[in-house]
Amino acid sequence: MSKPRMFSFSLKRLSDAARVARQAFGAYKKQILILTGLGFLGGLLEAIGVNAIIPVFSFFIPGGVAGTDFIANALKNAFAFAHLPFTLPLLLVVMCILFILKAFVTVYFNYIRISIRTRYQRDTMDELYKETLSAGWPYLSKQKIGHLETVIMTDVQQSAALLENIARTIGTVSEFLMYLVVALSISRAVTIVTLILGGFIFFVFKPLLFRVRQLSKKTELLNREVSHHVNESIVGMKSIKAMASEHSFVSISKGYFERFRQLQVSTFMLQNIAMSFIEPVSVIFVSIVVAFAYFKTSYNLGALAAVIYLIQKMFADVQTLQSLVQLITGAVPYVQEVLEYKGQAAHHMESRGNAEGTSVRLTKELAFNGVSFAYDEHKHVLENISVKIKRGEIVGFIGKSGAGKTTLFDLILRLLKPTSGTITVDGADIDGTDLAEWRSRIAYVPQDAFLFNDTIYNNIKFHNPHVSKEDIEEAAKTAYLDEFIKTLPEGYDTQVGERGVRLSGGQRQRIAIARAIARHPDILLLDEATSALDVESEQYIQSAIYGLRGKMTVVIIAHRLSTVAKSDRLVVLGNGTIVEQGSPAEMLKDKATYYSRMYDVRA
Repeated sequence: MSKPRMFSFSLKRLSDAARVARQAFGAYKKQILILTGLGFLGGLLEAIGVNAIIPVFSFFIPGGVAGTDFIANALKNAFAFAHLPFTLPLLLVVMCILFILKAFVTVYFNYIRISIRTRYQRDTMDELYKETLSAGWPYLSKQKIGHLETVIMTDVQQSAALLENIARTIGTVSEFLMYLVVALSISRAVTIVTLILGGFIFFVFKPLLFRVRQLSKKTELLNREVSHHVNESIVGMKSIKAMASEHSFVSISKGYFERFRQLQVSTFMLQNIAMSFIEPVSVIFVSIVVAFAYFKTSYNLGALAAVIYLIQKMFADVQTLQSLVQLITGAVPYVQEVLEYKGQAAHHMESRGNAEGTSVRLTKELAFNGVSFAYDEHKHVLENISVKIKRGEIVGFIGKSGAGKTTLFDLILRLLKPTSGTITVDGADIDGTDLAEWRSRIAYVPQDAFLFNDTIYNNIKFHNPHVSKEDIEEAAKTAYLDEFIKTLPEGYDTQVGERGVRLSGGQRQRIAIARAIARHPDILLLDEATSALDVESEQYIQSAIYGLRGKMTVVIIAHRLSTVAKSDRLVVLGNGTIVEQGSPAEMLKDKATYYSRMYDVRA
């Protein structure tokens, strides 16, 4: 009973692989059909050319038979129809033309094959990157560093290789079938024995396919772990060196790389065992056929040569198919990972709002109306928050860590949606407006300024086509950055290094503020923008912030009280609720307020 179950399990795996292929490559049906036709055409041209060997031999053997099979007769009839003499020179010319045509067909076949692979690779990379950036923040915040990179650079590459190998398989199978038809017409007995032997070889090495697939799945998972570890190491390189932890991190990576090496060796050996043994088996079989023909003197020598050539080609195709099936089986886990990642990103797609909704231009006030938020139903991060922020006002949010200040910013940015309540601009719910337009009215400056390895100019511009050179220069002046830029030999074209490593913390933060100001936002959100800065850098940034009073609405999260000391109003959060609010001067007068107590502690 075990054999039927194993056969059924194999069919299920094959069915799963076919389903995955249809799901991943359904858009390429037309190209695959063209490849199928070209494969049959190429095989037919070569098979006819090979079959021409039989009448060629008849010219050299006295009393030789020119061939009685279908193709040999068709060749003779074609010569007669064209009123051409059935001579050796013309036969050789026809045979050469057939092989040249087959070469052209093969070139075109390979062109289509590589075209659909590269097109799939490009389109899938584009789609994955776009869907990732379009996914919601709650989903993205849970992703490991380097996961997207692994999917795009490894999984998509392997998936593209699967598509190419499917195309190669189609070509090989169609070619094999044409060889089979011709071989059967020449010698049915020898061809049937060849098929039986080929099927036996395929069955013997079949268990290797399952093992290769298992190893490929392990390799795909390990790729993600290695990418995550390497990316984390790069991000935390300064801390690793400062803590003298290089040896520990190297030891971890050494373990990863050794596992990777072992998987590669195992996969390589399994893939090559079958390929290595098929060739000697085919030689042994051909030798048996030759020996059989030698003792059977009535055997047509031309037919023998053609059958030997076709058998050798069919064994080569079996060898190629064995290799391709292993490659396809090994690539299936990568395709599944790509499909799974696409499905998850699409499922967590960020709601874009109503593109034809209410205008989001802030002219009066931004208001929180009974807003609550919870990551799960058991624990509220914010609860019943109601506060109004007037246009042009500078408002500071303070409170202990974990009070919900950053979550409040995430709600304004619509990275998160309120569990209950509404956030409105001039009375209109921001959730009903177009997301892209809403965010275009906001500029966000985080605690750790995000800079990419490019010039100061491009870091301020931030790939925003609406930001002009004049905007950048004016924003740099407002952020007290222009004097520093003038001291640099290359000015705005100065490279900042990876994550801005060539600049000080204050300089990086001022670039981030200049980037925000250059957008001409309605609302500027500053999330701990001065917490890690020295006094001089903080003063520069404070001057930049308070120079914006009346020009735009500024909302500040800060632990440093000096950052919010000149705010128009302070809002104190505690345990997810508003516990105090008022002007800094009013709060200082009341010694019971959080701001006054913390101010005295600082003093």
